[in-house]
Amino acid sequence: MTKNTCFRIIEEPYRIFFPLAILCGMLGIGHWFAYATGWIDRYSGFMHASIQMQVYMICFIAGFLMTAMPRMSGTAPASWFETCGLVSLILGILTSLIFSNWLIANSLFVTALVWLLLFGFRRVKTCHSSAKIKPPVEFVWVPIALLHGIVGSILLMTGTSKITDTWTILAGKSMVQQGIVLAIVLGVGGFLAPRLMGTFKVVKPASSPCCEIKQAKDRKRVQFLHLLAGLVLLSSFLLEGFGLLRMAYGMRAVLVTCIMLWTRSLALKPLMHEQYVRLLWFALWMVFLGSWAAFLFPDHRVAMLHFVFLGGYSLMTFTVATMVIASHAGRREKLMRSSKILSFLALSIGFAALLRVISSFFPDRYFLLLGLSALCWLIGAFFWLLHLFPLIFAFPDQEETSRIHENAKRIVLEMQEAKRESIC
Repeated sequence: MTKNTCFRIIEEPYRIFFPLAILCGMLGIGHWFAYATGWIDRYSGFMHASIQMQVYMICFIAGFLMTAMPRMSGTAPASWFETCGLVSLILGILTSLIFSNWLIANSLFVTALVWLLLFGFRRVKTCHSSAKIKPPVEFVWVPIALLHGIVGSILLMTGTSKITDTWTILAGKSMVQQGIVLAIVLGVGGFLAPRLMGTFKVVKPASSPCCEIKQAKDRKRVQFLHLLAGLVLLSSFLLEGFGLLRMAYGMRAVLVTCIMLWTRSLALKPLMHEQYVRLLWFALWMVFLGSWAAFLFPDHRVAMLHFVFLGGYSLMTFTVATMVIASHAGRREKLMRSSKILSFLALSIGFAALLRVISSFFPDRYFLLLGLSALCWLIGAFFWLLHLFPLIFAFPDQEETSRIHENAKRIVLEMQEAKRESIC
């Protein structure tokens, strides 16, 4: 591997984080398969959930944000220190979870989230100071998501250490296992999904001299509304900690519905027909339906949430990862046609979600169904990684790379210009 190749891998961290996410996810999901087959004699639902949310999902989130944010803002790419430091922290979290050292795992998790927060802050600060492209207003959900993780982990640590009451364990656990990813989906998903699906609508009346003032006021107003929604989301987890489950899940279901309708993520039908777009659309509907199912069937809320976790978040990560990998490998034509591997993956995840949900209704076959669900996911993830791994480390020539990045920046600028004109 040449020095130039190493630099390009570091500057596009998804090339490290995406395969690492799959491997860690296979370990977390494989926990149930190993127990169902008798390979291990003990199981830990908390360890499974922690690996999936604190390692698997964070790898995908970090890989996407650390690659996309510098490109979209025209700022410096990730450095060796930033990328390798975060990889080390995530591996430390995984090791601590495997050995059931929850205190160290959560301490490292807080450090990793602060690390990611500082990465974004440096880019936003540089972006504002140099008057370059402003980050999308929906990205205000990124610090909201990281705040959920930081606060939730602190509540978990203080609760398990008996420094605070039991409610902090319940609230912190839900913030970490639900709040982080849900906030990312509402924010980053609320920006990307309608643009990929073609449901992002703009009205362009005639311009006026006060356009810039109106644009600034509108941006602040929208940011305030997103921050207010983030506060509502945070409050719902505190209510859950105090035992008000129906109220908490009802608040989240209403919030998910309102944000998705507002951002046009919850479209009846995507206007774009690419397979990865339709899978993203389906995943968003699973988040919506699963949120309401958890509220309507409180006795089975853990099972119903797997519509969100598996049918929503998991399918969404694979879909977005496919888009990122194919685009950065200079193979966008792969996205324009149907892919057998995406079809197979969707079926695998679909069966995994279905088996996980119905397991709650068959207690005598519970672990068998969990094991089969895990096997479905493992097979789909394995063949997806096997199929796309060569593209993860495929590099188009520098001219093609520059053209891809310039085209991405042009699209963002056009979106912002369209929004500016719509305000006027």
